[in-house]
Amino acid sequence: MFYSWYQLMALQQLGPWVKEFKGGWVDDRLALELAYPNRRAVETARDTRSLAIVLEVLSPRYRPRVVGRVKIPFPLDRAEMQNHARSAPTSTSSEQRLLSGIEPDMLLGEAEDLLLGARSFDPLGEWHQIVRAGTPDRWPDLRFDALQAMDWRIAAEMLLFFYEDLADQGLAEPLSEPTEMWGPPRRDRLTMNYLERSRALQRFRLEDAPAVVVVVEGQTEEYMMPRALEWAGMGADTGLVDIVNLKGIDKDVTPIARAVATPKLERQARDRARLLRPLTGLVVAVDQEGRYETDEQQQNQRIRIIKEIWEALPEDFQTSAILENLEHLVVVETWGAGGCFEFAHFTDEELAQAIHRTARKQKQTAPPADKIEQALATHRREKQNIRTVWKNWGWHLSKVELAKETWPILLRKLNSQDHMEIPIGRTLQTVADLIGATSGVTHMRTGDNT
Repeated sequence: MFYSWYQLMALQQLGPWVKEFKGGWVDDRLALELAYPNRRAVETARDTRSLAIVLEVLSPRYRPRVVGRVKIPFPLDRAEMQNHARSAPTSTSSEQRLLSGIEPDMLLGEAEDLLLGARSFDPLGEWHQIVRAGTPDRWPDLRFDALQAMDWRIAAEMLLFFYEDLADQGLAEPLSEPTEMWGPPRRDRLTMNYLERSRALQRFRLEDAPAVVVVVEGQTEEYMMPRALEWAGMGADTGLVDIVNLKGIDKDVTPIARAVATPKLERQARDRARLLRPLTGLVVAVDQEGRYETDEQQQNQRIRIIKEIWEALPEDFQTSAILENLEHLVVVETWGAGGCFEFAHFTDEELAQAIHRTARKQKQTAPPADKIEQALATHRREKQNIRTVWKNWGWHLSKVELAKETWPILLRKLNSQDHMEIPIGRTLQTVADLIGATSGVTHMRTGDNT
């Protein structure tokens, strides 16, 4: 006898039948008698069992994508299971073989029926958007019909993920974007990008803020950092990290710090305040030059930024305890003694080849590659910016175009090396650690201000 958790999805439709329980005491024991199922109850149970079989087949690959969690039975390898969940099914995969008799349109129709059904009985109404915007870890906290509606939506999302993989392989028609008319069911999908999440929170007057703001100094970093964050699972769709381009090493960071990292607080007790919006940390990642040239200068800049944030608070919250809390919110890093971003991450040979490719795309004539390598080595030793390499060429080389040529090289390094051996990899780890430190914080200790 086989049982699936997904068969519990029938409970919503079988409710009238289940209510016909009859009970009584027989020989000091409670005896329950269930009415004989009618035809509709039998058909519902049969259909749900068929759906449960489909969902069980899809579950290893697609449920982790929906709920953000993988449960691993002891004999299985964690990395292998994670790779399976991230991959798309092939023509010989278990999903394709076991579900080969099911048309993609049937899967799409079933998913939309589940979404419509969940909408019809979910007691949360439009507030289910806020549940969707929240972390899947809290979905099991729902109760009764709200929990059942979430189970239906999880099932629908798994079917839609599978359908989208089929469409990517040309085995189904691509999904069209849902329109605003008539409230189409796919507008209730659990998948939400950052823009949809922000709109939902604004609609219900709920605050949203990035967990970390990364300040960089130029165009190269502004191009590289979002892609590196995406590689690390902290991309734009997560809404966890914002990036600000200083557009110069000598620009002042403190106005940005005051705007994004100053906590919004409400006093709850003499020594305790509640956060009115999530904490936002600040990571300043720049070249090791100017006011960030030495370790002492970097530390002085960090202290200055923290003091500016502290002074931006209402006077009632300008306490030593708050100042101590703020010290954990600000990190100043450089790419190291290698100089500018390009020198810190790429060899002279890699940069020379990338410069040549960029010059060709700009329809310009660059010196021979060996001459460029010699120039790069000279400017690297003198810890100069890479712009000095082509300063006297008579034309301007676009750093953004150069970044486009060098990003694939950096990506290969991130994939093949320990990320902590790469300057931007260490910054990614700093960002991740700061996200972990700020997430879930709801209060700050203010200390005795008397």
